[in-house]
Amino acid sequence: MNEINQNNGKDSADAQEFIQTLTNTIKTLEKTISVLNKKLKDAENEIKTLREENRNLETKGVNASELIKDNEMYKMKIAELEREIKEYKRNQEPYEAEKAKSEKVTSVTKASDIVPKKPSEVIKEQVLGVSESTTATRRKCPNCGNANPASIHEKVDKTRIIMESPRMYGKKYICGECGIEWI
Repeated sequence: MNEINQNNGKDSADAQEFIQTLTNTIKTLEKTISVLNKKLKDAENEIKTLREENRNLETKGVNASELIKDNEMYKMKIAELEREIKEYKRNQEPYEAEKAKSEKVTSVTKASDIVPKKPSEVIKEQVLGVSESTTATRRKCPNCGNANPASIHEKVDKTRIIMESPRMYGKKYICGECGIEWI
């Protein structure tokens, strides 16, 4: 009987150890279940949030597609305007060159700067070689509009020969402010 009691004691210790192991396993599993339940609730909340965002995006999707269409339309307009600007600049190059040439011609002489001379002044100029009208009239710079007689200089222009015998040259005027020359 001793043997039976010893076996019963051993069995009882083994059973208690087994029960303890099962209890520890149950506690571990309960902790795991609680962690998994928390993760499940978090996932459900995230799904709910994502569904709300999806609904918002679907309603905004209509607006986004309209904005994308508008953006494409504006890009096409910009490209068209850039082409027009390039074409305008390309077409302006010959006009700019022509304008520069004509400015040189107009800067040489402007009709508004020349005062008509009386016949008696023309005769005096031819005989004496001095023009009274040039000293009496005010010259004005065709470029900057300077009319100060102290800053407008008069020089002999040897490129313009008026008479061969006796040799007479024309005059040119130089602005003291901007430096342009005109006749």
